[in-house]
Amino acid sequence: MKALHITMKCLLLLAFLSMPPVHQSYARARVETHEVIVKSGEIYQGLQFPEGTKLHLISANNAVASAILSHDFLMNGHLIKGGTTLQIWNDGTLMEIYTQDGQRINDLVFTQGEASLRFSAEGKLATAHLNKPKEIQGFRLAENSNVEFYPDGKLAWGKLADEQLRDGLYFAALSEIRLFPSGKLQQAKLAKESKFGELLLKGDPNANPGETSFWPEGNLKTGILAAAATIQGFPCGPGPITFFESGRIKTLVLGEEMKIVLAPYEGQTPHEKLAKAGDSLNINENGVVIGWGGP
Repeated sequence: MKALHITMKCLLLLAFLSMPPVHQSYARARVETHEVIVKSGEIYQGLQFPEGTKLHLISANNAVASAILSHDFLMNGHLIKGGTTLQIWNDGTLMEIYTQDGQRINDLVFTQGEASLRFSAEGKLATAHLNKPKEIQGFRLAENSNVEFYPDGKLAWGKLADEQLRDGLYFAALSEIRLFPSGKLQQAKLAKESKFGELLLKGDPNANPGETSFWPEGNLKTGILAAAATIQGFPCGPGPITFFESGRIKTLVLGEEMKIVLAPYEGQTPHEKLAKAGDSLNINENGVVIGWGGP
């Protein structure tokens, strides 16, 4: 029985070692393949690869499982460096490459082994797995992390390599950032107190994603005030605050006692209330208090 147990462990180890390296969602089922070297004029899956390119074909149907380019090769508008290992979609569209020195995709330049790049079915850069830290659009992104891109190649989402300061905001190491297609910040996690205009925002590396977020034009959408501030006539205390896209205040926590005129429903007669410090207010875009509640 002991011998059988050892044999099974050996078989499992051999099976594991025989599996090709993959990156998270990039895994492919193992299939039987055979190797061919491309000759001049040969077409495989609708593509005329450079002569001398090494192909691994799926034995069952001769579809291209992977290729190692003998020379530079233009695919879907991207010039792929010679020596690159790549995979393609069933229709011959570029699927994935493992970067070589000097590989340029859109405005990004990669070194050998720096990343594996995944493309959409339309041949647009979609995601990357970074094997080393890399700066993209001014952000230093973490090694062994995935990055998402918009169809035009602009950064959409990533994980920061370390604590970083940008436009007065301190971002936490290994926290996620999300950008709008314009390149403006959509949401981030603040590592410490940060200045945004005249507001001091609280930083907490353990905060939930989205506690600090922005509208497409750069206005603050959600945040947590670290210090009292008078905003649009309201004495706001430390605590959560939100804004409409126009910049008008939407919700706040009062920093001091204040008489408010409450009109919770359209057509209802407004009535005056005395709100205390720590009470929460909901305000419509016209500056009318429509909701009020104690702590």
